Amino acid sequence: MDWLAVVRGSGLQTKKALGQSFIVHQPTLDAIAEGWDIGRDDEVFEIGTGPGNLTAALAARARRVWTVELDGRWAAVARRTSAAPNAVWIEGDALRLIRQVSFGQPMRVVGNLPYSSYHDILLALLEWPAPVVDIGVTLQEDVVAKLTETEPLAVLVRSMYDVKRVMRVPRNRFYPQPRVDSASVRLIPRGLRSPFEARRLERGLKRLFASRRKLLRAFDPDAEPIRISEAPGDLLLRTADRLTRSNGGA
Repeated sequence: MDWLAVVRGSGLQTKKALGQSFIVHQPTLDAIAEGWDIGRDDEVFEIGTGPGNLTAALAARARRVWTVELDGRWAAVARRTSAAPNAVWIEGDALRLIRQVSFGQPMRVVGNLPYSSYHDILLALLEWPAPVVDIGVTLQEDVVAKLTETEPLAVLVRSMYDVKRVMRVPRNRFYPQPRVDSASVRLIPRGLRSPFEARRLERGLKRLFASRRKLLRAFDPDAEPIRISEAPGDLLLRTADRLTRSNGGA
């Protein structure tokens, strides 16, 4: 499919505020779907339909694709362009849907997440009680790099998932072309997945990392004399949990 022609031929203007920059290179779309290991028995929940570019690649491999799009203009383009009989088209806010709906079956969650909302979406997925098989996302390359560092969101994500880099996605694979390259990653659950209060714990982690007191013992008298930046994730989360609970969730 010539997705560049589809996007240009739609006559629609993309909205920068919604992070609308679409992958228009078909081999890249296929490689991403393959890298996420989407198979014929999978139920896939896609965040952000756009013109249906990734939706088509997913539908060609999965049992069914539930795809949600906030912008009704692009949702209409996707329906016209993709004839996939196994796609379920949903118009609405994916973030609100995650917080309100739980599928009754294990889902593969995927999406090309915009920079403006990836953070809130990942937090919502950590709290989502729905059965999640894994998460495959394309993010800006600097965001992917942060997922391997010691910072609040990364600590939360890695407490539940192993982060596996799938492939680099150069900026010239997108239209409109962004200023930076992206990367596709797969988040694979570490054993039994147990959703937690991610937003509350993130507040506690931010307090820890913003503190001028470098030792974890300053917040946890029972902790070893270890630097906050060097503490293992599970210890950081326990301390963040204690901090927010002792302060009424603040």
